[in-house]
Amino acid sequence: MKSPIPVLIAALLLLTGCSEDAAPSPAVATSAAATSAAPGPNASNGDGETVDDPPPNEEDKPLEELAPSTFEDPFVYPDGVKIDVVKIMTKRLTSSAHTDHDSKAGTPYVLLRIKVTNGTKKQITVVGYQQVMTYGTNGEQADAVQDEGVKAIDGKVLPGKSRTGTYGWVVAKKDRKHVQVEFDWDSDQKHEVALFSGPLKD
Repeated sequence: MKSPIPVLIAALLLLTGCSEDAAPSPAVATSAAATSAAPGPNASNGDGETVDDPPPNEEDKPLEELAPSTFEDPFVYPDGVKIDVVKIMTKRLTSSAHTDHDSKAGTPYVLLRIKVTNGTKKQITVVGYQQVMTYGTNGEQADAVQDEGVKAIDGKVLPGKSRTGTYGWVVAKKDRKHVQVEFDWDSDQKHEVALFSGPLKD
């Protein structure tokens, strides 16, 4: 009669081999779990329906850079807001005027009348107190003027409506061949600064 020991050994070896083939390695199991858990470009909502990725937040988009306008042409934003220099005038400082360098009464200065038109469907807020004018090839900054004829735009503008303000700077007529005005009006920073560049002709 044959001994049953060799038969038992062979059976044990066979079972051990099957167990090793059936069990995936830890690395393979982890990779498979991560693959099944990671959402693709369009993830499923659990009901078998594909859900599109949410659109990017509008506030996270960088502001679009727009080319400067001349003083004869409006600065127009893609959403319909429009900035116009509607009039250029030369005035003289009164005795109550104030400038950064305390210019004397009677000193000539340039006064711009600027209009903001809301061509969007939403209300906008204009805060246009401190604006910048530079002149000359070196971009020297002109003195801002506070005087009787100067009145900045400040407040809300309804859709389809406009508001007008006046802004003054001390710059001699001989220096008005190349001038740039930076009109920074949007306190919410949703619009870039409106730029006007070129000669000033009143």
